[in-house]
Amino acid sequence: MGRTPDAPEPAPAVSGVSGSRRMKVVRILLAALAAGVLLFLAVMFAIWRRPITTLDALARAGLRLSGFRQSEIAGPRGRLSLYTGGAGTPVVLLHGVNDTVSQWASVAGEISAGHRVILPELAGHGRSEPREGTLTVGDLLAGVDAVLLREAPDGPITLVGASIGGWVALLWALEHPERTRAVILVNGVALSQFSGVVNMLPTTREEARRMLDALTGPAAPKAAGFFLDDVARRSADSPLARLMRTSYAPWLLDDRLAQVRAPVVLIWGDEDELLPYSYAREVARRLPQARLVDLPGCGHVPARECPGLLLPALKQAIDAPSDVSGP
Repeated sequence: MGRTPDAPEPAPAVSGVSGSRRMKVVRILLAALAAGVLLFLAVMFAIWRRPITTLDALARAGLRLSGFRQSEIAGPRGRLSLYTGGAGTPVVLLHGVNDTVSQWASVAGEISAGHRVILPELAGHGRSEPREGTLTVGDLLAGVDAVLLREAPDGPITLVGASIGGWVALLWALEHPERTRAVILVNGVALSQFSGVVNMLPTTREEARRMLDALTGPAAPKAAGFFLDDVARRSADSPLARLMRTSYAPWLLDDRLAQVRAPVVLIWGDEDELLPYSYAREVARRLPQARLVDLPGCGHVPARECPGLLLPALKQAIDAPSDVSGP
């Protein structure tokens, strides 16, 4: 029997197909959400178990995302790790003792927008050898020299050094005045006497807490107990402990600051109890060309504690290091 002309056309059988597609999308989204939750939990567990190692790995990943490339070269005491990125006049960022290139992760990308940035890992630190045995300041200096001989053999170079990295930067500038454009010290140099007294080799949670309180400003977040435990656990075999087994007297700069030919900019967290602001003023007084920049409320490691304050001061110092005045 035929269909009447006014009867409606039957609807296509697509509802089942559309529902199936929707279910697939939902399953994919749920799987992605579950994977994200598992990844988050895995990272949180890693931070809880080995916070310093995990946070360092995350910062290195940030450097790679900012366009930095990791490589290795042969150094006087083994392989040396370094990161490089950007293009232009070279800027070298030297991290502090018991730290790694990750110290600069929050500022290196911005600096690389106008410069070729070289981030050496100091000998005995991070992924640089030697992994065991004693270290000397001379080893750190020789390692930096090996990196710069390959990465910036002609200069002029701007060296930025934090803590012991500033010590090494000035030593290198004294040995290579013709290749040094400027030196920027971020809470770092080494004289035989200074007023700060901080136990830098804590062995307990309480000692680690006192150390971090002395090295950070009053507004800095307090470290969790498991992080303090990791600091204390790593202390005995740390690069600083290995350096302390040797004499650093031959490398002190008391009688050599007046010989520095390059302009020096001191950028200082004024809440640092290891190298107080009075120490910075004394260093600036002894240098022929020096400018002292205050970072209010910051402690010994501004690159980690207050990168937002450090970055504009650092960029200005890199762009105009010779604009100096007395302390």
